[in-house]
Amino acid sequence: MRGEDLMMEQCEILEILKQQVVEIIPSLPAELIISENSLKDLGANSLDRAEVIMLTLRALNLKIPLGTFGGTKNIGELVSRIHYEFNLATSSFDK
Repeated sequence: MRGEDLMMEQCEILEILKQQVVEIIPSLPAELIISENSLKDLGANSLDRAEVIMLTLRALNLKIPLGTFGGTKNIGELVSRIHYEFNLATSSFDK
């Protein structure tokens, strides 16, 4: 399998993250889970946010320390960081 076959678009990661958010906070309407909003602003406490990130990483088969995401301000930045880490991890298949 070549590296570009493993590349994932940010919109795909956003969809995976949305699934995890809805699982952790079922009362939250999925249409509010957009790049501009933060999980905190949507009512997720620190444990909820950590669990969303861990479940998203697990779904993508990634092992990244949670501290990596400490500076993200919103869902868009979180998705961008996961996207970067995913493509970095899968780029080794290109060799």
